[in-house]
Amino acid sequence: MNKLAFLIPVGLGVAAGVFNFLAVRSSVKPIELVAVNDTVKAGTPVTASMLVPLAVRADKEILRSAIPWEQRGLILGRKISREVMKNELILFTDVRLTESDVKQNLRDNEASLTVAVNAAKVVPGVRIGDDVVVLIQGKGDDDETPVPGKLGVRVVGPFRVIGFGEPTGSGQNESRVIVLAVKLRNGELADQGAKDLEEATRGRRGDKSPVLGVEYPYTKIGK
Repeated sequence: MNKLAFLIPVGLGVAAGVFNFLAVRSSVKPIELVAVNDTVKAGTPVTASMLVPLAVRADKEILRSAIPWEQRGLILGRKISREVMKNELILFTDVRLTESDVKQNLRDNEASLTVAVNAAKVVPGVRIGDDVVVLIQGKGDDDETPVPGKLGVRVVGPFRVIGFGEPTGSGQNESRVIVLAVKLRNGELADQGAKDLEEATRGRRGDKSPVLGVEYPYTKIGK
């Protein structure tokens, strides 16, 4: 009798825990992540046609290595490093950008330059091969190309996108890592805009976030 009296509250506690787990799980909004629609062998370049969204219920922090469906453009053209089964998620670690990937997208007399930008400040839909301009902290009144309505901000470029790195941070602090092609002349950066961008990526001016945004050329920047 005593054993039964002991087991009843234990059983009720377990049941309460299960119900609580199910309630919390059902309250989490599904998020769409990138999966494949068929088995893909290692070494296969990623194409849009092989990707499908897979809705899961989980906290984004738990699935930080998974790729949100809206960011699938970041991995197009990259090679998968392992065999991925049908309806399995692709992870950022499966499609890391390698040095050979970058070199493959470079042309003669070009070098690569990597910039990290707040994800909210990157034009949506940008892909490898696109030309973009970069907003950086201005140097003062002598800025060659100031941004209308934004004092102390200037635009440099255009530069060609040749790759993406794995995003860093989360939420409002998430950064998009973009690899750009910059032109060389006699082994040095060919134009002042590229030099200023390289300087901004190293934060030489003491600015907290000298790279302020990435946009397509010939658009109304700063709106």
